[in-house]
Parts: sequence; structure tokens; C-alpha cells
Amino acid sequence: MSREISFCLSSDVNGDDWTNVTSIKFSQYYVLMYYSSLISETEGLKLMNASLSQQSYNYENGLPTNTADEYKAYSNSIELQIVVDFLNIEVIPSLQNEPQETDLIIDIYGGIDNFVSSYYTGAPYLKYFNVFENEIEAGYTAYVPNILSCAIKLRDFFQMALDQNETYNILVE
Repeated sequence: MSREISFCLSSDVNGDDWTNVTSIKFSQYYVLMYYSSLISETEGLKLMNASLSQQSYNYENGLPTNTADEYKAYSNSIELQIVVDFLNIEVIPSLQNEPQETDLIIDIYGGIDNFVSSYYTGAPYLKYFNVFENEIEAGYTAYVPNILSCAIKLRDFFQMALDQNETYNILVE
């Protein structure tokens, strides 16, 4: 079974019940993270941070991890606006300029093994999330329209969080 990463405004969380959830297949999410890191490691790191819980962010940055809510996202409105702009101005147009029938992993990154190797030797922050090869479906996972859809979903979700001046929660399952 493939993992998913889900984002939900904090006001839409009631105990274990999350409504209005934005979910992305985790395999497509890490292809997007890798693609973004190739455009800009600096903005890619901000995108990664916007996708971490406060607890994970603290752990990855050597800070105390005794946060009360394990799902609450690391949130910084200034960085989140930079992430929205990065997705809107750089990542989405770049994906729109890729041949739409392209599978990024197979056609651009040289296959699953080469992608996994490149991922782990790429930007250091990419190691925050593990790549599981059995989640990658050739001809689907990294198909450009799917990655483009992920980028648009994330941009729209983060913009909504900014517009509503609200924190959000993240769940990987």
C-alpha cells in the first residue's frame, strides 16, 4: 500500500476526524521535492519545511521534540509565502514546460534505481523522507501531469492557510 501525505487546516481537525483534507501520494510528493530541489535548494528546503510537523522539524534541526501536538505543522507565514511564490513562479511553470507525456523517473532521472540514488545524494534535506521503491509505479508516479497536480494542490492549500491566517496539520500514513 502506498503512503499519503495529508494536509488539513487546524480548524478542520476534530480529534481524529479531519475534514477538507488535501492528500498527495507520498511517492509523487518525493518526486516533487526532488524536482523542486533541482530548481532551488534554498526554496526547496522551505517547501520541505512547510511539509513537516513541528515535531519533525525540531528533530531534523536538533531542537527539543517535546511538542504537544504531533501533527501540527511547522509554520512560518513568511516562509510559507515564499513557498507559494516558489511553486507558482518557478515549479509549476517549469512542470508545464516539460513534455506532458514524460515520466520524470524513467525518462529524465534514468530509472527507479538511479532516481533513488540521486534522491539520497541530492539536497541534504531530502533525506527527511524515505523513498520506498515499491511505491513507485513506472509510467504513473512521476508522470508530469501527476507531479504538476501535486504542485498545484500544495500551492492552493498553502495559499488557503495564508489567506485564512491559520495553522495546519500534517499526517503521513
